[in-house]
Amino acid sequence: MDIYKKTISFKTRESELVLVKPLIFIDLEYITTRYREYGHRAHLQEIIELASIVMGIDYIEKYTKIVKPRLYFKYMNSDSKLKKITLNDIEHGVDLEDVIEYLKIHYKPNETKVISWGGADLFNINNLCNQYGIDFKIYKNDYIDLSQKFRRFYGLTQAVKLQKALNILGIEDLYEKHRALPDTEMLVKIFNKMVSDGFIENNFII
Repeated sequence: MDIYKKTISFKTRESELVLVKPLIFIDLEYITTRYREYGHRAHLQEIIELASIVMGIDYIEKYTKIVKPRLYFKYMNSDSKLKKITLNDIEHGVDLEDVIEYLKIHYKPNETKVISWGGADLFNINNLCNQYGIDFKIYKNDYIDLSQKFRRFYGLTQAVKLQKALNILGIEDLYEKHRALPDTEMLVKIFNKMVSDGFIENNFII
């Protein structure tokens, strides 16, 4: 099945709208690795977990992987703090190239919308791929920062964190924080509630 030739239907408060493009919801977890480059101090946001939910008509695929960072183990004196992902987890994680290959399968420029909370995921994926010579880029026109869409749609003065958005919408937030797949699942819930409240933009629909 070529999901890129399919459409997705969402029910709004007024009518049923059809989305032209498949959606990829993503969330990343990071560590900040501090190191020295040419005698100067530097730091890099390294991905240690990636999750995505790919959504097409009658098609939902969940994907999550722990990622082994490249610099972290070289600079073990880094003061990077691991959260709920253990050192053993990331020691046995997959290479960044593996998760990028998965994204390549599903992300097609100008045919797919990539949705995340905040702008950091777009910057960090593109920055790491550029830094490591990996042939992949998510284009800005295909990327949706849902936190900004949420802020404007509900008339807030500033963007809020994911958990605060769940509270505003009355969505139960008893989920495992700071893990990529649960965060991505909550992202989908927020998007669905926004659509049911009337949110949609012309670049989504026929």
